[in-house]
Amino acid sequence: MADKVKVGLIGCGNISPQYFKGTRSFQVLDLVACADLDVDLAKSRSSEFEV
Repeated sequence: MADKVKVGLIGCGNISPQYFKGTRSFQVLDLVACADLDVDLAKSRSSEFEV
């Protein structure tokens, strides 16, 4: 298998859980970071989805 592509998610709003879950369905993707203007929300999502 090829090396995984490391990706980061920008924006941790209401739709972001679908993106967090969706990246797991692609073996080639490795979600390694997330960011949001609301730092507490980004930290919460990163903990929730183990990013």
